[in-house]
Amino acid sequence: MTMQLLLVLLLAFTFNHDVVVSHNGSADKIKYEKAATLPIQNHTNPDEVYFFPSMLQYRKEMLLHFPSYLEPVEDEEIHKLCTEVSLDDKVCTSSLMEMTKYSKSKLKEHTSPLQTSIINKKDDTIEQLYTVQDRVEKLETNGGITSSSSPSAFVICHGLTDSIHYCHLTDKTHVYKVPLQGKVDGTIIQAMVACHLDTSKWNPLHLSFYQLKVKPGEATICHFLVKRDYVWVPVSTVMM
Repeated sequence: MTMQLLLVLLLAFTFNHDVVVSHNGSADKIKYEKAATLPIQNHTNPDEVYFFPSMLQYRKEMLLHFPSYLEPVEDEEIHKLCTEVSLDDKVCTSSLMEMTKYSKSKLKEHTSPLQTSIINKKDDTIEQLYTVQDRVEKLETNGGITSSSSPSAFVICHGLTDSIHYCHLTDKTHVYKVPLQGKVDGTIIQAMVACHLDTSKWNPLHLSFYQLKVKPGEATICHFLVKRDYVWVPVSTVMM
């Protein structure tokens, strides 16, 4: 039995799932009794919603929640996560300056941060249907020279607290600026969206596969960036 299979079975047991193992030793079918996620998704955004790029079209509707406040991740979990990422090509930062330095080192040029913003509401937002408005904009690097199908590299930083962020380089990714409007109260949001073209190396128990009923590597998967999240883009990036 391989180490990878042992890990799948351990995670399945931990999250109380029924795992069916195929003859070649892979996790061929996973039946979820409750959502299982990678720690970073589970801790930073409990309302995470994943979707296909086809949803980023005018008048498409999604049930979403963009909370104005997120509970900080517990200190023990922050320590565990940041200890693990220090062994990989990722980093936990404690200031805007550290995020700037990391993003510049990965993207090889000066960078600028972008965030999801709530335009017309100061108090807490509600979960409601949001409609995609006109003018979804796709970020293109290299002065917009790359084709519409060519993925770019960006740095994404997930907020563990208001000051501590888990940052990583993401390639084979499309990033969009998506205008949304709430159908119940008219909340207007300029949302940043990351669409990952290659999910073949993602944990097979990732929440996105449960929500979308696909397996690793089968589809491009998108998600919104919420409060405390940043996407760092090269200064040469333009909206298309």
